[in-house]
Amino acid sequence: MAQLEEPTTSQLEEPTTSKLPRPGLLDDHLDRPGLAADWHCSTRTIARYEQLPDGLPYVIIGGRKWYPIQAARDFMARRLRRPNPVRKAG
Repeated sequence: MAQLEEPTTSQLEEPTTSKLPRPGLLDDHLDRPGLAADWHCSTRTIARYEQLPDGLPYVIIGGRKWYPIQAARDFMARRLRRPNPVRKAG
């Protein structure tokens, strides 16, 4: 019977191209729990933001809602409230 040789470390190493960071399709997206954690609110609040007339944009991939980070930032920027200027008396 022939003995099986153990693979050398050079045979076990992956090609160098796999060590490069690969940009993923969803790298700039968050799911609902991730966005809620980032904004320090509940997932129900995120769901409510989706239902607004000018609501939070999302995309459904694999049955899950994903929120583009830049679109979520733009949504929050549109919701900024500015205080009224102080009125002068009389």
